[in-house]
Amino acid sequence: MQARAPDLILLDINLPDMTGIELAQLVRERESLAHVPVVFLTGEEDLDRRAEAIAAGGDDFLSKPVRPRHLLANVNSRIGRARALAMSAPAERAEGGLTLRLDRVRFVEAMEDARKDGQSAAVAVFAMNDIADVASRLGFVRAGNLALEIAQAIESQRGGLGRTCGIGEFSRLVLLQSEHEAGLRADAEALLYELNHREWQTGEGRPLVFSVGLARYEGSRVDGDRVIADAIAAADGARRAGTGQIGLVDLR
Repeated sequence: MQARAPDLILLDINLPDMTGIELAQLVRERESLAHVPVVFLTGEEDLDRRAEAIAAGGDDFLSKPVRPRHLLANVNSRIGRARALAMSAPAERAEGGLTLRLDRVRFVEAMEDARKDGQSAAVAVFAMNDIADVASRLGFVRAGNLALEIAQAIESQRGGLGRTCGIGEFSRLVLLQSEHEAGLRADAEALLYELNHREWQTGEGRPLVFSVGLARYEGSRVDGDRVIADAIAAADGARRAGTGQIGLVDLR
């Protein structure tokens, strides 16, 4: 990889000699590979485990089982976004030590800007419940279409440069800001209500259920990847607690 940097690294979490998480950490230690997107291909549904992978430097997830055509389409789209970001990013970003990893780069930059402007700020993870059951019912094609529809729905509500980004096929990061802490929760509740009551184009006519994890971080020195990882863990806790729950971690 150091001799010829790849466009993308696709990793399984479970490997024979070390975990994919350990390998991702080694990759991120190499300056020449710092910009390369790392995507985990995994059957892991535990968001705590996924949070650990993100904290180690992973960018996104593809869930097993995945058909070859779907895998190639997702890999190609991520490579395309990474190349577009690399071409559009100002040179001073690379010189300043910022990496060029998918849309997460812009999201983390937006997080840092929010940290400085004096408002309350939090990273929210909106995660669909019962992923395996829904994907099994819908099948490959409709599940892929649903993942895209979820991303577009959240983007339309909370769009803007760096304000949202993917974190797996059925989950998404959203940056929230408000003058007061209560405003963060109100914004999360409003988007959660919208997602839980939306008529999704699944062909089933039944609602989907989402949970939210919030990591409030303004004034904290915790790095962006750790904030994101804690928001994922909070979403996992909310999902286990029941329908319509919001998990909150305060990192200030």
